[in-house]
Amino acid sequence: MPLWILNGTVVDGTGAPPRRAHLLIDGDTIMDVGDALQPPAESDAEVIDAEGLTVAPGFIDLHSHSDVALLVDPVVPCKLNQGITLELLGQDGLSVAPLTDEVAPLWRRHLSGLVGTYDVEWDWRSFDDYLTRLGPTAANVAALVGHGTLRLNVMGMANRPATAREIDQMCDLLRASLAAGAFGLSGGLVYTPGAYASFDELVALNRIVAEAGRIWVVHIRYEGDRIDDALDEMFRIVDLTGVALHISHFKLMGRNNWGRAQAVVDRIEEQRARGRDVTVDQYPYMAGSTMLSAILPPWAHAEGPERLREYLRDPIRLEKMAAEVEAGSPHWESFVGNAGWENIYISDVAAEEHRDLVGKSLSQIGDLWRCSPFEAAVRLLLEADLAVSMVLHAMHEDDVRTILAQPWRLGGTDALLGGKPHPRSYGSYPRILGRYVRDEGVVSLPEAIRQMTGGAAQRLRIDDRGVIAPGMKADLCLFDADRIIDRATFDDPMQLPDGIAWVIVNGQPVLRDQQPTGNLPGRVLRQR
Repeated sequence: MPLWILNGTVVDGTGAPPRRAHLLIDGDTIMDVGDALQPPAESDAEVIDAEGLTVAPGFIDLHSHSDVALLVDPVVPCKLNQGITLELLGQDGLSVAPLTDEVAPLWRRHLSGLVGTYDVEWDWRSFDDYLTRLGPTAANVAALVGHGTLRLNVMGMANRPATAREIDQMCDLLRASLAAGAFGLSGGLVYTPGAYASFDELVALNRIVAEAGRIWVVHIRYEGDRIDDALDEMFRIVDLTGVALHISHFKLMGRNNWGRAQAVVDRIEEQRARGRDVTVDQYPYMAGSTMLSAILPPWAHAEGPERLREYLRDPIRLEKMAAEVEAGSPHWESFVGNAGWENIYISDVAAEEHRDLVGKSLSQIGDLWRCSPFEAAVRLLLEADLAVSMVLHAMHEDDVRTILAQPWRLGGTDALLGGKPHPRSYGSYPRILGRYVRDEGVVSLPEAIRQMTGGAAQRLRIDDRGVIAPGMKADLCLFDADRIIDRATFDDPMQLPDGIAWVIVNGQPVLRDQQPTGNLPGRVLRQR
């Protein structure tokens, strides 16, 4: 049955000015767009009157951690209510596939603070197996394969350079995952085991990514004092391989670096002017979020979660850890050094007896337990078996605005979904459209929509989504531009935004007035 959307203001995802137009959708496809279209007088077609609403392509989340959550809840309402119709999984080098029988239990435990502790069996093994497990869903999904996951399969959590043979084995796994439909390779150079990789290992893998025409999506090694070193490393990889580089959750952490955004923007502009293919994604907040175990130096994670638990009980190693957590080390940037204990808050913890600590800072927990913040973090990690997440406040809003205004900046939520999450999980895209577009004018509405839709689809080399035009897939978000705003806060983050009226995926309404319709038309997209 055809679907008509009448009287809306279309912002088509290309950056073109808004225009009043009607849409005709048949099946999963936009058939026509124009101001003279009208449904036949005698028709059983569904009609949505979009008077007063902006009609945009569905938003694309280029940095999602719903890898396991989608297997439990195929709707993920906090994403649908932001207008998101496509999530890109497998981020930060930490994809949940491929896996061997031997490493699957270890990886599940290692990632528990990031992807959650859902009661779902991790019974997939190949990348293809995992993609097959994902459907059906409300929104579309796509996935990257993680560099850390490839390394884990070949050499476990070993803290050493890979041999030539081991690099060849990683390359074979990478080729198989790309052939199964992975959109590219993700890296997390602050996370283990990816942090242990040599430069040559990253180059070898990215030569394959470049040859396949895919992208390298990376959490760079440093986001604070040494961000220039991290960018130099990535630009060298681009020069040697020709790979398309996309930097995850681009930001500047640490008070010492506030106000430096224009300088790093200039560095990316210089690379692009030289013909390098470089983009970034960004969430519009001054705080980050990840698993609490990431505050520990990389050597502590070598050999896996069980050995880490041993280290967390060893006084000699704890003393060494505590010093590095405060100051960092030559090849590792400390989250605590960038944020400070007083600015790191617990957002989720698997241990039931510690749920009352969610929302408290590590400084506050240390005071409560009459110990140092480091000792509090160690106790939490031990008693929750590492399944702890954190929010850390370390950025400045002026830098957020500077990055947001760049045409090569694209959208991503980086949403962790458990406990008392970062508000970006519920409010990222409405916050941009309400606060930074309508209220502050940091970026225009057509440009913000392009960043979230057409620009993101182009980055993923998806040619049939992200733009409103005949022949494109009917992924759409209908919202009131005068009302749209985020309501999620750090104190009360699980609040749905205002102003989004409809979300449509592959021609089927999946959200109406903040309520899921029950339709699950989403597809698992595979890059070929």
